[in-house]
Amino acid sequence: MERKKHLTEETIAALVDGQLDEREAAEARDHLAACRSCTAAFSEAVRFRTLWLDDPHAFAPHESLVRAGRKVPSLTSSPAASRRRRQPLSIGWRPVGLALGMGLIALVFFLVTQPQFGLIGPNLDGASIACLTDAIVSAPTQGMVLPGAEQRPPAGTPAYRSGSPTDADLRSAVQTAETVYERGRQSADVAVWLVGGQICIGQLGKARIYVREARRRFPEEPRLALLEAIIAYRESDLDRAEHLLRAEMVRNPQDDLVRLNLGLLLSQRGRRGEATDLLQRIQNEALVPRAAALLESLDAR
Repeated sequence: MERKKHLTEETIAALVDGQLDEREAAEARDHLAACRSCTAAFSEAVRFRTLWLDDPHAFAPHESLVRAGRKVPSLTSSPAASRRRRQPLSIGWRPVGLALGMGLIALVFFLVTQPQFGLIGPNLDGASIACLTDAIVSAPTQGMVLPGAEQRPPAGTPAYRSGSPTDADLRSAVQTAETVYERGRQSADVAVWLVGGQICIGQLGKARIYVREARRRFPEEPRLALLEAIIAYRESDLDRAEHLLRAEMVRNPQDDLVRLNLGLLLSQRGRRGEATDLLQRIQNEALVPRAAALLESLDAR
């Protein structure tokens, strides 16, 4: 099978700016869902565009560089060169800054698509892990349960300061996890923390892209399959959510977290008998109270 080419930097820039037509945009997003390198370049392009919108002069050269450039003597003293020097410059800072920004995007695109130039970053720090873990465990009890909420944090995982993390803390931790993941530390644990954090802050679109790529990298990781089902559920794609949960139930028939989430989904879809059977079989101590509450709500209907 012929390997699909990466998106060009022009296509990525057009997607970021919303300049692609519906068909082209759909094809580009499908490619992003399957290609980590292009997803990394796309994320950087979004970041550069955000910086540009916040400050149109963000990529303008520093005044010290401008002063230094003015001191450089002319390479020629020909009459033609003199006439050119007397002509006013017609290029403003905005096009120069835009060109510089596009150049940076192209550089990022080159770096992340060339294996020999792969960026190797640090492991996810303990503070970020503690923040993401706390957010996952403390997620609202309504709706599906995220992987990690059904068990205590691993031994040695630091508690997050005193109290729960703020929204800014959580967003910072998610950004840290994304940076670590993109810079070469792709592990199932980092992917789970990253996608779980993105779900907690409502970045479902990005979470969908990352979880699909991570599942291709770690096809045997059950937590990623569950996260993809939760994203589908939150996006109201209940058929896909059910399909993913049933497939995972076949692969891991003893997984109480999958059983709970499938029971929740079936109860909401009016399949009371099957939902009751699933919920009654849950034995995980952390999940029994949630299962009991769901069963009580079914009995009250």
